[in-house]
Amino acid sequence: MTGQRPLEGLRVVVTRGPSQASALSEALAAEGATPVEFATITIGAAADGGASLGAAVEGADRFEWVVLTSANGVEAYLAARSAADRAGHQPRHAAVGERTRQALERGGIVADFVPSSFRAEALVAEFESGSGRVLYPAGSLAGPNISDGLAAKGWTVERVEAYQTVPVDPAPEAIEAVRSAQVVTFASSSSVARFAQMVDPADIPETVICIGPATAATAGEVGIRVDRVADPHTIEGLVAAVVAESNDRAEHPNPSSE
Repeated sequence: MTGQRPLEGLRVVVTRGPSQASALSEALAAEGATPVEFATITIGAAADGGASLGAAVEGADRFEWVVLTSANGVEAYLAARSAADRAGHQPRHAAVGERTRQALERGGIVADFVPSSFRAEALVAEFESGSGRVLYPAGSLAGPNISDGLAAKGWTVERVEAYQTVPVDPAPEAIEAVRSAQVVTFASSSSVARFAQMVDPADIPETVICIGPATAATAGEVGIRVDRVADPHTIEGLVAAVVAESNDRAEHPNPSSE
């Protein structure tokens, strides 16, 4: 059909939290898809209400670097900065990827380092060696790879909880909406892990697209087969991956399908 958008008629599950789903949903809708928002997790305040992060920011002169690996971490960090009475030495800032860099920039901070590939592994591999202190504002479910990797390069890493990743309990109608979709997208490892707990394997949509290799690896660990991994590992890349997979399936349909 002339002028038909590439995802016309496709129902695509968005597993991001309520505060983050809109950007992906809007981008998918612009390509013709019907987004099915299915929150698996939501973001809450740190268990201590941000006290530890606030104290760390107050003592910013102790740190050579602040390493930020998510927009949620940036948001918490910027809030702590705005509340702090800061003076003297200011640390440099590292952002794991483009969206984290942009979130910092919106807060008036230009990232001093962004790795060539938007992955935690690349950040660690390309980060300079040193002997000073690094502040790492992290989510409650973040793994140890950043802390351990930077420590192996000589840094003393102070990991502080910046926010909590909180599971969401789905309504029955939400599960039914997932069952009717053709594609599911995952933008974080925590969303994959929670989705696997919430949805029966028989109800997982036929096509699974992940934002990056770490998310895809988690999917494999919980028994979810991944059809495509976005490159670049951004929301825009995730949408492009859905379009590419849809085009491939249209051009090369499974001959066994009815």
